[in-house]
Amino acid sequence: MHSPWIKELQAINSVHDRYNPAYWHELHHYILGFHDSTFECVARGFSVEKLELSFSEALTKATNRILEY
Repeated sequence: MHSPWIKELQAINSVHDRYNPAYWHELHHYILGFHDSTFECVARGFSVEKLELSFSEALTKATNRILEY
């Protein structure tokens, strides 16, 4: 765990009854740079999928995936 952000999140969550230190060793800090913005997140991993959809169709698909999760 080399990310200061992950260490900060771990410290914040360490007060909870269900805190598990092992969980935090699985996380990675991702930073994705785009033309006009940057996306930053903490996650166990990620996958990339190329879709040939309109923005509206892609938004619907993403929303459905979130709701299924």
